[in-house]
Amino acid sequence: FGTSDVPIVASLIAITAFTGLCLAIVWWIFRTGYRLKA
Repeated sequence: FGTSDVPIVASLIAITAFTGLCLAIVWWIFRTGYRLKA
């Protein structure tokens, strides 16, 4: 632990961006009702 090729800041930025992207996709699906119409 503590020995990585990627700086911790870059890792946090990547995680935040990925999480934000997932949340945006989920929000878009719920907003448009994509494949949810029964």
